[in-house]
Order: sequence, then C-alpha cells, then structure tokens
Amino acid sequence: MSEHDHQVSLFDWRDHIGVREFPELEWMFAIPNGGHRKISVATRLKREGVKAGVLDVLIPIPRGGYIGMWIEMKFGKNKLTKEQAAFMEKMR
Repeated sequence: MSEHDHQVSLFDWRDHIGVREFPELEWMFAIPNGGHRKISVATRLKREGVKAGVLDVLIPIPRGGYIGMWIEMKFGKNKLTKEQAAFMEKMR
C-alpha cells in the first residue's frame, strides 16, 4: 500500500458508498500538488498557481461554522512538510 493507494481507496469509498449517506461528498476533490514531474511540467503548474504545502483533499462544504475540511494523506513514516504544517496553521 502507499499514500496513493489510500487516496484512491478514499475516493472509491466516496463514489460507491459515501455519497449515499453524505451526498455533499460529491464535491470532495483532490489537489494534485505532490509527485515527481519534469521541470517543464512543474514550472508550468507553478505558473498556473500550484502551491507547495496545500493539502491533498478538500471537502468544500460548510459545517458547524467551518468553511470546509482539508485532508492530508500520509502513509508509513511520512511526516508533514514545513510548508504543509504552515498551510494547516493558516487554514485553522
């Protein structure tokens, strides 16, 4: 298993089970920030607004005074990056 596998499983669950009980999960989406890319692709994405540290998944539905919920997928011994920790703090 990997972080990728866990994230795929989350969206499979959402698509097949989760939306039946929580229809608003239809709006949950992934943020494609991570991964290894060619320099030309990374440069293009950065120019388009991709930002280091943004968490993996967003559920943009207001609940209980909050605007949405961010999810950061981690697997094994992976830890938050400095940018992810700063992003989480700002989102609080």
